[in-house]
Amino acid sequence: MIGRRTRYELVETNQVFCPVLLLAVIASDNSTAEEAIPNVTPREVNLDPETYHDRIIQVTGWLDFRAHVRALYQYEIDVSSLEGEIPLEDCLTVVEMEEDWELVESHSRRHVVITGRYLGNYLYTHIILSACSDGAVEIESIQLVE
Repeated sequence: MIGRRTRYELVETNQVFCPVLLLAVIASDNSTAEEAIPNVTPREVNLDPETYHDRIIQVTGWLDFRAHVRALYQYEIDVSSLEGEIPLEDCLTVVEMEEDWELVESHSRRHVVITGRYLGNYLYTHIILSACSDGAVEIESIQLVE
């Protein structure tokens, strides 16, 4: 009878610890850093925003980041000299890192790789007068393309 009682207690203990162990494994999986989706362009993001929404992406393009412009273009462009309109799918709105405004601005009018979270519905909750797309990339890091 003692053997049965011990077996029962072990089974009962396993039932208690298994969910706790499973929860610990799930929690540890969520704590790993999210990897960025590499090598995307503004056009790819704009044409398929659902795929990229709320994900970290690495997007490459021509950054124009000044007082009245917050855009990453598919290709090098001089907005001030354009006579026509820029195709909207070629432009992605970017949102700066508040503490690194000067860093982002120093990379303006150059080819860059921006890593950040893309929010496909950003303009539904924020007002950006210079926005060129409904979604925006919240810049986490920025690098010059050499």
